Amino acid sequence: MKLQLRRPERADLDVLVDWMGDAEFRQFMFGDSEEKAVHMAQQMMGMMSTGLALPMSSLGNLLIEDPNVGPVGIVLLQEPSLRNRASFVAIYLATPHRTGENVEAAIQCVFAYCFDEMNLHRAGIKVESGQTEYIRACERIGLTREFAMPQHVLRDGKGIDVYGFGMLRAEFDKTRVAAAGA
Repeated sequence: MKLQLRRPERADLDVLVDWMGDAEFRQFMFGDSEEKAVHMAQQMMGMMSTGLALPMSSLGNLLIEDPNVGPVGIVLLQEPSLRNRASFVAIYLATPHRTGENVEAAIQCVFAYCFDEMNLHRAGIKVESGQTEYIRACERIGLTREFAMPQHVLRDGKGIDVYGFGMLRAEFDKTRVAAAGA
């Protein structure tokens, strides 16, 4: 699957509304409070319908798109530091696209964007312990597991561990060269 990133547009409203039906998307965007998620989703949809973009961090949120299918997920830029040229990302893929190969392609696409378009020196991703496809994809790509945060996320009152994976631009460039030679 060949993926690209782009800013959300008004035409994407139906896709985003469909994703609101996925509990994993609501947790990804809003945490585990259904009441809070519904309220925030209504606000987000209201903004989208008036032509504004998704709630933005300082750098924004981007849709992950397969040109043959349309939007398949979303990436949130977290903790961006322009001074240090570093950022974490969070990635959501819609249910039919949440397979090992697709997760790997999405992470590679997002990291390529971080290094090529944002000119970052370092990029990282935080993954919940139950997201085994994401953990395996990070390991296959060659991201380094840098830290663990025990019970960092609460889901329905239960603490979930979060793992941090990261990569430097030079390391990512080496993986691209190796992949091109294969």
